[in-house]
Amino acid sequence: TYLGRKFAPGPVRKDDSDEMKARKSIRAEYYGFLIYRNGRYINNITRILKSDWPDAEDGVRLSFSNNAKNTRISIDFDPTLDGMFNVEYKKQFAKPDPRIWNILKDKTQIFQSLNKYTKKFDEDGKKEKAKQLNNDQLAKSGFRPSEKAMEEVTALHSGTVVVGSNVVSIEEKAKDLGMKNLKKKAKQQAQESGENVDDPSVIKKHEDAITVLKSNKAYKVDFEKQPDGAHFFRVEHIGPQSILYLNTNHAFYREFYVHDQSNQFVRSMLETMLLTLGTRWHLTDENEEFFKREIGAWTSMLEDAINQTMKLLTQPNVKTK
Repeated sequence: TYLGRKFAPGPVRKDDSDEMKARKSIRAEYYGFLIYRNGRYINNITRILKSDWPDAEDGVRLSFSNNAKNTRISIDFDPTLDGMFNVEYKKQFAKPDPRIWNILKDKTQIFQSLNKYTKKFDEDGKKEKAKQLNNDQLAKSGFRPSEKAMEEVTALHSGTVVVGSNVVSIEEKAKDLGMKNLKKKAKQQAQESGENVDDPSVIKKHEDAITVLKSNKAYKVDFEKQPDGAHFFRVEHIGPQSILYLNTNHAFYREFYVHDQSNQFVRSMLETMLLTLGTRWHLTDENEEFFKREIGAWTSMLEDAINQTMKLLTQPNVKTK
């Protein structure tokens, strides 16, 4: 069984979940050749000594390095073969005879598989490093992959929308909404700072400050903690920018988006999906009414569904189809 690099990455950390700590414990204790006697686990062998297999050919892997620790090979034998496995009298330890190793080499693909999966572990590591390098480059530019992707495809999906009796482009509608929200946000900031909200120069000052902060991206992903029952996500248009806010107090974020088994690929795709939905949210009054109503319903049901799914996934005695 090849567990892969993501089964239990790195050493045990304080912030690991109980599930991840258990995985890392299993990986550290049960790897290599797992020896079973009539279905009962006895011990594992992580290194075959030359004295234990004098006939071992050059090139045959005899030990499990760090890169092979995520690979397990189970060997289950019948009690009639106790002699060939050198089973001690308490039946708590077994060590295959050289004849067994020869048979496994000649009659099975075990050692070829061990080399194959060790090589795969190395290759997966190189791919992860390449992805990380690309992600680091994106991070230096200030963009998340989802933000950059949305900016690049927006021009390919332009269109029009009816606003009152006028037909305007989607870009114009988003820009108009963004400017209205920008003025509203600027007025709010001015009021909070005790300035005269009726002074156009004051409002302009705050608008410029907000625009400078947001002008480098057309799309942005952000996070906020909302009260229980609040939408699991929302999209807001401020000036030139569309912002996706993920609610960190919802199960979607806690149990899915930042789960141990999630990764940047999953998170980027989720962000892209929600940003795409967000481009339609405020286009028309009908759209806004629909999203406000339906996302409210989705939020409640999704919270319960995710929590129930997590219970089923973490209870090994519960059978699922």
